[in-house]
Amino acid sequence: MRDLFLETLRTLLDPTDLVVKGQTYDFALLAGLSLDQARADFDLLAERASETLRYDLGVKFQGFGPEDFS
Repeated sequence: MRDLFLETLRTLLDPTDLVVKGQTYDFALLAGLSLDQARADFDLLAERASETLRYDLGVKFQGFGPEDFS
């Protein structure tokens, strides 16, 4: 189900965005959005990407900006 969620998420994002499956956590790198813009879309993205799933995965998004990695 996790793979289906990630694949659905990929279809919802721009082609320039990248979704990466990790071992414990998964990552979405969103190009051209400020952290505030991305956070505003988190709930909608989680809801839409989960629509095809039979079970609730308990998806949680956490946003980081470039300043968090410097």
